[in-house]
Amino acid sequence: MKVLPYKRYTYAEMQRLRELYPGLLMPGFVIRANEDGTMQFVKAEDASALHEWKSPRGYEDTRPMDEVFPKEPIKKRTPQQRVESLVNRWIDDCKRAGGIPGVSEEQVSAVLGEHWKLSPSGITVEDVRKLAVAMLKRAENKYEASEQKKVVRTAPSD
Repeated sequence: MKVLPYKRYTYAEMQRLRELYPGLLMPGFVIRANEDGTMQFVKAEDASALHEWKSPRGYEDTRPMDEVFPKEPIKKRTPQQRVESLVNRWIDDCKRAGGIPGVSEEQVSAVLGEHWKLSPSGITVEDVRKLAVAMLKRAENKYEASEQKKVVRTAPSD
């Protein structure tokens, strides 16, 4: 479990962080309790909007944020990995809800036809996989269409 600034942690997660990192110091950051019961590590000046915050002597950390909190490189996934990830997220919701939450019946019918309503076992993993492939393809086509509308200028004279 990593400590991330501005990520909301529950009380149990904060207890776990205290166990994992007993001497944790985050210069320039404080713990803020939120109204929804979560807690965050935020910059001290963002902790309260009521008072103007002034740093005590020697409290400022001048290191760049990337050095304090290094970012992991973005990992590219294959189309098959994206489909499997979406299927794994959807399948439990489908079993509980008896359908696919967030996807209209028209969209499901357009991809799977009407047989999914008639089958006694309900939606199968293959049905969810077909729908995931169709939804990801639709999103990809929409993105590509929006990219084609962008104008790229190569020089000021264009």
